[in-house]
Amino acid sequence: MNEKLKQLYQTVILQKSKAPFQYEKRPDATHQIEANNPVCGDRFTLYLDMADGIIQDAAFYGHGCAISKSSASILTENIIGLSKEEALSYSQKMKAIVDPKQALPDESEDLLAFAAARDFPERETCATLAWEKLSAFLTQRLSNN
Repeated sequence: MNEKLKQLYQTVILQKSKAPFQYEKRPDATHQIEANNPVCGDRFTLYLDMADGIIQDAAFYGHGCAISKSSASILTENIIGLSKEEALSYSQKMKAIVDPKQALPDESEDLLAFAAARDFPERETCATLAWEKLSAFLTQRLSNN
C-alpha cells in the first residue's frame, strides 16, 4: 500500500469512527436496514427516509470496529439526495475500491481510504458491510418497482 493511502486510512477512518455523520437512532425512518457481521461483531442499523425514489435522509446506529463504523458514516453522508439507482452505483464504487482484482477507481479521498482493505482481505467485510446491505435493499426495491 502506498504512503498516501496509508495516511488516508489513518486520517479518514480514525476521524470518521470517532465523529461519525448522523450517528443516531431514527425509529421513524421510512426504512430500516439491518447490517450484521457475526464474525467480528459489527452490527448496525441504517435508517433511510425515501420519497419519490430519492434518499431524503440517512443515518446509522450500532457498534463495530473503526473500519465498519467509519464506512457506514461515509455511506450515510454521501447517499443523501441520490436516487436509488445513483446510490446503487455509488455502492459499486466501494466494492471496487476494496477488491484487489479491480482497478482502483478515481474516487474521493474518503472512499480511497478503504483501499487499505485490499491488503487485508479479512477487513473487506468490515469496509463493505453497510454498503452490501444497502445494495441488497436497493436492488430489491428496484426489482419491485
